[in-house]
Amino acid sequence: KIHTGGCMEQELVKIEPEHVDKVWFLCAPMLEKAILRSEGCIDINDLYHLIMLKQYDLWVLFGESARIDMCAATKIKKNPKKIILEINFVGASDARVFKDFRKMLKQVENWAKNLGATETMFFARKGWKKLFPEFEEKYTVMTKKYEA
Repeated sequence: KIHTGGCMEQELVKIEPEHVDKVWFLCAPMLEKAILRSEGCIDINDLYHLIMLKQYDLWVLFGESARIDMCAATKIKKNPKKIILEINFVGASDARVFKDFRKMLKQVENWAKNLGATETMFFARKGWKKLFPEFEEKYTVMTKKYEA
């Protein structure tokens, strides 16, 4: 459980595939906004199937009255030289909730460390740099579509 200073208490839960259908109808609209920035590589149905195949993990931050405040899709990427926690998609019920992502991230990182991860990588809009000054901005992603 995550205590947020006031009386509000939040609980972060990793949703196992057998329970995804209980929350997906609430998570999908939040995650769809983030998926729009995937440059057409994935859609919400693809993400659902990848979670069900255990290729992505679904995390839900529950607020008061079991309301879903935020959700994220992450992946443990096992590279030849190191294991990385990738945070691919994050969505929230309200933009003000994104500040709670910092607390959520610590718990997810501890889980990833137990699986051998040594660092976190996430794909984010430039504005996220303000929320996470401890992250080093490494690259700019450039894309070009081929002419038909």
